[in-house]
Amino acid sequence: LTNASVSRITKELIAAGLVEEGDRIALKGQAGRRQVCLRISKDGAFVIGIAVTLNAREVVIANGHGEIIAHRDCSDISLDRPTKALNEFASRAKVLLAQSGIEPCRVVGGAASVAGRVDPEDGRIIGADPLDWDGQQVAKKFESLLELPFVSEGRAAALLQIDQLRGQAVDLTDVLLINIGLKLGTAYMVDGRLLRGAANDAFVLGRLSSGAGVTLDDEASGFAILRRLEDAGLPMPKGIDPGQHLRDLAEAAPNSQERSIQQAFRKSGEALGRAIAHLAPILSPQVVILAGFVIRQSQYVDGVKAHLGDCGLAIRTSQFTTAQSAIHLALEHHIFNQRLEIERFRAA
Repeated sequence: LTNASVSRITKELIAAGLVEEGDRIALKGQAGRRQVCLRISKDGAFVIGIAVTLNAREVVIANGHGEIIAHRDCSDISLDRPTKALNEFASRAKVLLAQSGIEPCRVVGGAASVAGRVDPEDGRIIGADPLDWDGQQVAKKFESLLELPFVSEGRAAALLQIDQLRGQAVDLTDVLLINIGLKLGTAYMVDGRLLRGAANDAFVLGRLSSGAGVTLDDEASGFAILRRLEDAGLPMPKGIDPGQHLRDLAEAAPNSQERSIQQAFRKSGEALGRAIAHLAPILSPQVVILAGFVIRQSQYVDGVKAHLGDCGLAIRTSQFTTAQSAIHLALEHHIFNQRLEIERFRAA
């Protein structure tokens, strides 16, 4: 583009309220007009993010900087009936938007980060165990209910994409991300592209068998931690949500935890570490990223690292939440994209 074209486009973005001018800069030895700093406007456009997983259920609104400005907890929404659950998520999103006072024309779209894997062609959820939402088209449903463009992605894949952009995988091309929740979620990037497989069913680490009908989910997931605690005489209290109970255990202060709790996290982490050690020579990732609230318990991460000391594989921990991954998807698909139509903002 010519300088004149860039100036014209920039003026259009400023007029639409999407970009702001900052300070003028005088560069040494530069003739003519001073350069002007530009920045994305916080209040120019907004997106909705929805987390739909067994242990992360919430609706959020974020500005153009990706900062969450409004939040609604949805942990009380039952996921047993998909249609009813999606209707309730959409209803709460509408209430949150109304309470925010944002001009409707500045809400450009949304994204859902969901349990399982998502077919990029038609948005169907594939194998959303333990939700049993196989075949649900979450994005299409939200588009209809909220009258906004929507996209969806599996949680692990969404987390890997945001980590590649601004987290633990910046400038890397071959990365394995494992999300540890009640079940294990996996995303694997090769040469900068997500590995999905012919049926969008590639590399589901949790179903890796260790013999005698035992899978890695049975040994290393959040459910595995809860089973180990039950075997140690610490069953989950009745009436409590498994995901919330696991979160409470993971976030408790280390000095307040009983040794059996620490051991349950440690042993589950060791099981994952052994699996990664076997796969590392074949996959050869540059780094393995551990995500999810379980890793807030250091014993789990230490258990993983205990079995990877000899292979020299770097282990990093993600700092992003499921809701943040949904916001990232929404920003990339609806704002930082050539599909953005700025005419809608000029009328604001």
